[in-house]
Amino acid sequence: MEPSACEDLKAFERRLTEVVSSYRPSTFRWRIVLSAMSMCTAISAWYCYAIRAPPLYR
Repeated sequence: MEPSACEDLKAFERRLTEVVSSYRPSTFRWRIVLSAMSMCTAISAWYCYAIRAPPLYR
């Protein structure tokens, strides 16, 4: 492999690492949002099916 190609790959790797690390705060926020939504869905499903609550719309 040519030295210039190797340098290009190293520069690409550094830039890719920089871009991915800048996404970390927003992905953490979305993980929290999605976790909260999943918990609400699980609790609602448990309430509707385990407790046999009447349907909301009849």
